[in-house]
Amino acid sequence: MKNLLFGAAQIAGLAVVVALVAFGFRGDSGVEQATLWLILGLFAVSVSLLWGHAGLLSFGQAAFFGLGAFCYVWATTDTLFDAPIGWNPGIFGLLVSVLLPAAVALAIGYFLFYGKVVGAYFTIVTLALSFLLSSLGEAWTSVFGGYTGIANVPPLTVNLGFTTISAEGTWAGFAAITVVLAIIIALLRALLSTPFGLTVDGVCDNEPRLQHLGMSVVKVKLVTFVISAGIAGLAGALFAAQSDYVASDMMGTVLSTEAIIWVAVGGRKSLFGAVLGAVLVRGVGYVLSGIALDYWTLFLAALLLVLVLAGRTGVVGMARWLTNKMRAGGRAAGTPAGEGADGAA
Repeated sequence: MKNLLFGAAQIAGLAVVVALVAFGFRGDSGVEQATLWLILGLFAVSVSLLWGHAGLLSFGQAAFFGLGAFCYVWATTDTLFDAPIGWNPGIFGLLVSVLLPAAVALAIGYFLFYGKVVGAYFTIVTLALSFLLSSLGEAWTSVFGGYTGIANVPPLTVNLGFTTISAEGTWAGFAAITVVLAIIIALLRALLSTPFGLTVDGVCDNEPRLQHLGMSVVKVKLVTFVISAGIAGLAGALFAAQSDYVASDMMGTVLSTEAIIWVAVGGRKSLFGAVLGAVLVRGVGYVLSGIALDYWTLFLAALLLVLVLAGRTGVVGMARWLTNKMRAGGRAAGTPAGEGADGAA
């Protein structure tokens, strides 16, 4: 329980800091941008689960993100049907945004993992999936909006019968996304602390040993792939509801590559690090673009190189290393004269 609460507290603390900084820089518009960063942080969490814990590098995770966004649009507008879904279109859109990407991942993952498509070949297939869906979105205008996309997406509204909860508004949306993100992080931390979660990490660390012990590595990979796709789809739906707009490039390879960078910067083994990486990269880019519009990408690229080359464990890993160093230095400084650092005479 402490582990779950700690994960939720980390997200809450990060959200408070981000909100204060964003509001200080740009007011309400800054908070609106920060809300989108947190949603992209949720998307990065799906990449961290798949790549950091299961060792499966996917360049097609944005396919599930974009598909989830369009699921929300189809449920809440008249794009696909004559009218929005009658019963709680926002809730229905969120449910479909999780279930459809998860179903697509289940179908694709079944053939990939049971067909022993692993390593670079898995990465190539996911890359092709992202290309396929983004190209389909550009060509199928009546369903995906083509090159122009779909605007005027309704905000998330939930009708409970006795009351209606809406994420419309700057601070209401930010609070709602923070709560959802904290819940997802807590649930994933709980999952990863179970025997199944330990097996997921084992797939990344030493897959042959797990196979030697008789564990079904294929099933573990498939379940992890499906869960990560569902989380990515949920993030896409929330992004559509908050940004008021969706486009086919949300299913493309650029966003997938960005998400991998976010996770690498934050630390791919850390769920919180994935969120932190997304917020840092997007936040720094947002600030630098206002200072040097033509050159901010160069500064951002240099920052990413420094962060990644300085420590493969990302920002979270470097912070832990520095904390351990400071603690070790404090213990050594407090050792009485004539004794070693371990307390032996």
